[in-house]
Order: sequence, then structure tokens, then C-alpha cells
Amino acid sequence: MHIATKSSKFNISKKKNLEKVVLKILSKIKIGDSILLYGDIGIGKTTSARIFINKLQKKKKLKVSEVPSPTFNIVHEYFINDILVSHYDLYRLSSKDECNSIGIHEDTDKKITIVEWSEKLDKKPINRLELYFEYKNNYISRSLSIESYGRCKKYEIFKKESNRLGGKIGSFIFGEEYGKQIDTPLDFELLETLGKYLKRTKDE
Repeated sequence: MHIATKSSKFNISKKKNLEKVVLKILSKIKIGDSILLYGDIGIGKTTSARIFINKLQKKKKLKVSEVPSPTFNIVHEYFINDILVSHYDLYRLSSKDECNSIGIHEDTDKKITIVEWSEKLDKKPINRLELYFEYKNNYISRSLSIESYGRCKKYEIFKKESNRLGGKIGSFIFGEEYGKQIDTPLDFELLETLGKYLKRTKDE
């Protein structure tokens, strides 16, 4: 059994906040890793995949390409210099056998795999990030939480912010010490203020 490392829950109602999270993931992800996306229709799964692929293309100084949803093709592949990204959409597949028959588990160590509608998988890769998208406040806002498995747990995607804010605020972000998560945009100045307050009250 692989134990997950959980991140905080982010408000991604604004695209720029989603882009910040995806950029953090892009800075750490390696060939052989998988990104599994969960959530309702229209919540941002394809947008996240598009941001990831386009940002990687820009990083490799390549022309940004169209990244349509692979709902009807099941999979689209992008050769980004020496990196292959396979983008799957399992929405139209009705059984686990169908999911297993499309090659989704083949050569995963040689590429980066992104999967929409990962709920339909009966077998998950070891080295993976799981991104959970949720609607909030009667579909007015959206949030994103992340779980990491395998070697992805070592990437510490949000370590820089946690360290800068201090140990107490790091615990607060990850909800381990205070038993709750922050549902807020990526406002680290606010988190720093909260961290100082929590440290002061803890010392008292």
C-alpha cells in the first residue's frame, strides 16, 4: 500500500492561480511520472493538461500547439524534444477492460502520462500525482487538492513556500497539526501573517 503525501487545497477559480500550481508541478515532474486528474465535467482537467503541455513546450523553446480534449480520440501524444507526453481521456470508456486495452499502462517509464477521468482506472502507476478538482459554493468557485505517491512524494512541490513561511505555517498548510486545510488563493503574504500569529500563540 502506497501512502500519499497531501498538499493544501487551493482556490483555482482564477486561471492564474491554476497556472501557478501547474508551473510548480512542471518544475519537478520527471519522465516516468503520471498525473491523474479527477473531477466533474468542465472543472478544469483539460485546461490543466493544456497549461502543462504548453508551458513545457515554451520551456523547450518550441511553438505552442493546440491541446484539445482527447475525449473522442482517447489519447493525444506530444513529442516535446526528448519528452513524450501522453494525454488520455477515459470519459467514453465504459469498463476497466477497455481502459487496460488502450496501452495506458505501457512504457510509462519512458514518458509523462496525463489521465483525465482517472476514476476509471483499476491499476494506478506507482509514481504519480493525483489532482482532485472540486466545485464550491454552488459551482461559483473551484478548488484543487493534490496527493503524491511513489517518488513524487520526494518532490516537495510546495517546500519553498512552506520553508519560507516557517515550520508552523507549513503544518497549517498541510492540515496536519491543526486538523484543517486552507481554501484560499495562493496568497502567501496572508499565510506568512497567519504563520507568525500561530507561532506567537504557540510560544505563549
